[in-house]
Amino acid sequence: MLDEYSNEAQTHCLLAVTVHFLDDNYQNKHYVLGVKTLKKSSESNDKTKKKKKCTSHSAENMAKLVKEILEEYGLLKNDKKDKEKKPKIFLILRDGASSVVKLCRLLDQDSVHCFAHRLQLSVKDALKEVNDFDDLLLKIKKLIRKLRKSYKLLEALQDAQELENLPQNVLQRGIDVRWSSLYQMLNSFVKNKQAIKRLAEENPGLPEFLNEDWAKAESVRDSLKIFCEATTETPLVFIKKKLKMQF
Repeated sequence: MLDEYSNEAQTHCLLAVTVHFLDDNYQNKHYVLGVKTLKKSSESNDKTKKKKKCTSHSAENMAKLVKEILEEYGLLKNDKKDKEKKPKIFLILRDGASSVVKLCRLLDQDSVHCFAHRLQLSVKDALKEVNDFDDLLLKIKKLIRKLRKSYKLLEALQDAQELENLPQNVLQRGIDVRWSSLYQMLNSFVKNKQAIKRLAEENPGLPEFLNEDWAKAESVRDSLKIFCEATTETPLVFIKKKLKMQF
């Protein structure tokens, strides 16, 4: 699997290669083979004040970095160390970026667009059609930030959870690059509804949630549940089906 990571300021970019396979007992295994830094290009001379075209994210540059990692483990098709000459990579799982698609072609490796990634893109597009959901999401994230920054508020939440006979857990926050983290955040938020209401009554400075906000959060949470299950179960099911097709 190939994946890229960049921080919000785009000053730190990484390219990672992970391997996923089934062992002799059909247990799912995965390891990080390597991580490479994608450096940004420097500026040109002071006269033009224009930046050079950034080639660090080009297919050619990334293919070179990935090749270095795969060669270290003898996984390329034309590896001279491989006496059996059998392909060791079934396919490369990637996103839909044109540069990554080209990267796989340059390495002469079969590849597919990650199903979980496609689902995430579909979910994001669908949520744009939910009226005022972005505003609700901002309020939920604001509440979680406040709770995580204030030990006093966190203790108050735990007291409220105890009074409502709820597990004393911190509200989960959504992280864009993690599959189904939005579902997990909404699920945590909805499950703690009564505790959050009690907390808000005692702390007027916290974001206010109306009945329609709770209804919307619960509705979206319920809709996202099936996508959460799909993105956590599909990869292993997919590999097993592919193996059965070969025998």
